[in-house]
Amino acid sequence: MSERPPKFYKNPSIAVVLSFFWPGLGQIYNGEIGKGILFLIAAGVSAGLMWVLIGFYLYSAANSKLIRLAEEWASTMPQIQTTG
Repeated sequence: MSERPPKFYKNPSIAVVLSFFWPGLGQIYNGEIGKGILFLIAAGVSAGLMWVLIGFYLYSAANSKLIRLAEEWASTMPQIQTTG
């Protein structure tokens, strides 16, 4: 009778920890390579969209505040009279 090599035991706790830190790594660890790569790509797209949307929001909020400050500052300046 031939001996079988020992079967690799995949610990579910390790898969959970891997997926917690980087979505898709737990699936790759479990042998679901395609599903893991799909999750990795989806997480990357999601993170990229978050950066773009948060950046746009912060830019527009800062820009509108700067415009308000400039308008307030301009309204405190004395008016220059020109004769013409």
